[in-house]
Amino acid sequence: MTDDKAYSAELRLNQLWNHLGPIAAGGGNGQRLTVYSTADQLVNATSDGNLTGLASPAGYIVAGAYLISGRLIATQGPGSVTQAAGFTGPATSHVRISACWFSNGGGAYTTGAAIISSLAGGISTPAFSTTVQNYWDFEGLVVFTAAGTLNMVGHAASGTNTWTAGSYSFLTLETAGQTS
Repeated sequence: MTDDKAYSAELRLNQLWNHLGPIAAGGGNGQRLTVYSTADQLVNATSDGNLTGLASPAGYIVAGAYLISGRLIATQGPGSVTQAAGFTGPATSHVRISACWFSNGGGAYTTGAAIISSLAGGISTPAFSTTVQNYWDFEGLVVFTAAGTLNMVGHAASGTNTWTAGSYSFLTLETAGQTS
């Protein structure tokens, strides 16, 4: 007579694995996704434009709760002025993303820390020093009520006071409730 314990354990493990698969409709797709840029991008438009490589792929966002985190590298061009960076996306019922700017070789800026409460686009940055590399750390929760694409966006204070979104900036999305 053969031992069925090994088979029984394998069967239970497979059932558990299948249970942990994609979340049911309306609960997200149960996966973590990180996207990143592979090249610097000059930001010179005075209205929000998508930052290349920093968007969820089509079909990834469905109605449901998502954790969001990441880092945007930004290098100030001519002029020490405020710029703007933020997010746009499908309809939401709840957005709470904490965000703070840091200067390379310095510390946290006393201005620019924010709790982002909508996906309405770029919010003001601190006035960066010319040619200084800075980074924006963000982390929070977004509850989408519709499917669509989440984009990281930015715009310049003027066409002459530009900035550069740095390569290997990244954005991570994960369905809330998904274990990591």
